[in-house]
Amino acid sequence: NGDHAVFLQKRSVDAVRLPDFFGFFGGGIDEGETPEQALMREIYEELAYRTEDVHYLGSYRENSLHAYFHPAPNDFEDQITVQEGEYGKWFTKEQYLAEKKLIDLDKIILADVFQKLENGTLE
Repeated sequence: NGDHAVFLQKRSVDAVRLPDFFGFFGGGIDEGETPEQALMREIYEELAYRTEDVHYLGSYRENSLHAYFHPAPNDFEDQITVQEGEYGKWFTKEQYLAEKKLIDLDKIILADVFQKLENGTLE
């Protein structure tokens, strides 16, 4: 339904990778880290936010990209400080489908997220 939204990062125009695009917050796995440890580190580095309430969504790109979901509290934006990129923005299904500055892989992941939200299998 229309009350679901996903918070994405707006990359800066001078970003090395995908400048001026929207995308997921996240990053690479450091040597010796599990995907979950990398997730917690990246969430803190990019949003100054700590949580344990994350759910595995799936793996993409031949298992080299792991996606997780966090059901954000109502005051989520008050709890975070966007430290990488220009800002964060909430996207509904209709908004992400219309957004030109999203790569195909992110659209595939977003389609999975919204399908699971709509089916009630991701809360």
